[in-house]
Order: sequence, then structure tokens, then C-alpha cells
Amino acid sequence: MTTTITDSSPQSRALATTPFLSAGGFTYSVQVRELQRPSEHVHVHITSQWAGARRPEAAQNVLALTMSKGELKALCTALQAGLGSELA
Repeated sequence: MTTTITDSSPQSRALATTPFLSAGGFTYSVQVRELQRPSEHVHVHITSQWAGARRPEAAQNVLALTMSKGELKALCTALQAGLGSELA
């Protein structure tokens, strides 16, 4: 199951939408959009879908964050550091 999030806003450009976890009928996906304003910022949107839901194609919002590209890099670094050598 693939999540597709569309955005007709001229203020942003989708960089990627990627399912990153599928288990027990649940799928979690992340979308990263580059924002025009404020410059050098991105919007990170995590959604979930459940195959057993009344409308299994409907994505549910889990987390939405707007941050600078530097803050996104810091978040990625923190996540990698939390796993230590397991990601190497």
C-alpha cells in the first residue's frame, strides 16, 4: 500500500514520499516537501494507513513538522546516533 499526498500549493515542492514501515496491516509513510517560504525550510509529514479501516486508502496524520534544512539534518543525525552502529 502506497501513500500519495498531493499538494496544489505553489509554496512547496514534494521531495519524496516513502513508505518506511509495514506491519500487521499498518503502513507508515513520510513525505518531505521543500518550502519556498521561509527559504531553506522543509515540511515533514508522517501518515499511517490501516488495511482494516472502513476507508483503508485514507491516510491519517501522525506528525507534521516544519523546520529548517539544518534542523532536519540535526534530527537525522540524532536518530542515527540513537541507533549507534546499527545503521552503519
